[in-house]
Amino acid sequence: MEKLSFDSADGTALVAWRWDALGTVKGRVILVHGVGEHIRRYDYVAGRLAAAGYTVLGINLRGHGESAGKRGHIASWQNFQDDLTAAARMTGGDFFILAHSLGTLVTLDWLTQNPPGVKAVCLSAPVLGIAFPVPWWKKTAANIFSRFLPSLSMDNELEDAEICSDNEVVTDYKEDPQCFHTVTPRLYTELLATIDSVRHHSEPWPWPLQIQVGQLDGLSSFGDIDDFYANWDGPKEYQVWAEGRHEVLNEPFKQKVLDSIIDFFNKHQN
Repeated sequence: MEKLSFDSADGTALVAWRWDALGTVKGRVILVHGVGEHIRRYDYVAGRLAAAGYTVLGINLRGHGESAGKRGHIASWQNFQDDLTAAARMTGGDFFILAHSLGTLVTLDWLTQNPPGVKAVCLSAPVLGIAFPVPWWKKTAANIFSRFLPSLSMDNELEDAEICSDNEVVTDYKEDPQCFHTVTPRLYTELLATIDSVRHHSEPWPWPLQIQVGQLDGLSSFGDIDDFYANWDGPKEYQVWAEGRHEVLNEPFKQKVLDSIIDFFNKHQN
């Protein structure tokens, strides 16, 4: 495992980690995390992929982990796109993408730009709608503050217990100094605008797709995921885990989830 440092388009310093493939190299994977967390929460995931022959580059998006930037803030959604573009340049060739939650929306919007080198995409708990209610006053305030106080930190309304059914994972998340529970008005309004843009994207989605979700996920909107999946043009798979919450990659049955993802990547090497 190697720590990498590089800059995004606007000079923001980013930190990523690379896990080299063990044995015969089958391919490369970019790993993208969710909001309020960091890529080292997925050491197990990266390790399993490396053991299966995939070199993994896990990026900390700006404002997350050891990357620079205010926690939970972006000036515009393009900042995240530039971060992912910078990571793609570090791969050295064609690659798969494995993204979770916020990372799935970053990935999907990035794909609308038809970036080169993408072989297939796996999305864990895609963000294509918000399932839990956000207070009306917070929505109104976010729209106002996005214009006048865009970097004001606000609670993200996510309940810790919703992330995973494994209590140890939840406790570790709560005690992790690199995890946080805030977003800024600008990130929130940019996220909603990007969800709308991705859902109304009219060009084909030609890449092979796999979706991994937990049936007990109270954060993702299943209706919006189902609609999006139905309109995907390329080869596709949809895996629902009956006992899973939001982070199926961290659930007690994560070995089975990773087996499914590795099988998917193996099928689409060429």
